[in-house]
Amino acid sequence: MPGGGSLMVGLAAAQVAFAATFRGPPERFWTRMTWAGLGLGGFALLRSPAARRTRLRIRDVPL
Repeated sequence: MPGGGSLMVGLAAAQVAFAATFRGPPERFWTRMTWAGLGLGGFALLRSPAARRTRLRIRDVPL
């Protein structure tokens, strides 16, 4: 399976990130969720050439 190692690392990272997000103190939930999203999104961009080629246009911004 191509990228199997990256898939396993990504799944493990997501499990840890979301466990920390949902099990921590409620008052810091959105801070932790933001960091989890940035970390996992950054990992996805590093591992996916197709994702790096995606370009946002001005009409995409309101979404």
